[in-house]
Amino acid sequence: MAFSTRRGRPKTPQPKTDRGTPELRRQRACGHTIEPIDLYARKGLITDAEHRAALHLRWLHSLTFGTGAPTSSFPLPDTACSPRTDDPAWRTAREKEYHRLVETLVAQGTYRAIRACCMEHQHLTLEELQWMKIGLKWMSDTLG
Repeated sequence: MAFSTRRGRPKTPQPKTDRGTPELRRQRACGHTIEPIDLYARKGLITDAEHRAALHLRWLHSLTFGTGAPTSSFPLPDTACSPRTDDPAWRTAREKEYHRLVETLVAQGTYRAIRACCMEHQHLTLEELQWMKIGLKWMSDTLG
């Protein structure tokens, strides 16, 4: 009889069924809990590169203007888990990158649709989706 090399309590298999409330299960089944930009990527309306560009713009937006609400990844200062201080030069470069991208997208006329979908989580009309796709295509080509 050989002993197992794995230590600790054996893992229990994860349930295959959704264990949420009935209302949440219905919403997940209908796709109401997914963000619009992720839904468009899942359905193949935008490419993976365009999806990454949209998420990059949203990340730059949150660095420039902050998030809407405090989260666990932003602990309070003067605590044991206080955040590290950012490099001001790095932060300034990211803010300039954001403003440069926004200026170009506004000049193209695509920023309104991208902002509505990525930052405000609104579903777009077909025309707005086409405008967003033009801007995201340019961004994905520019950002590489």
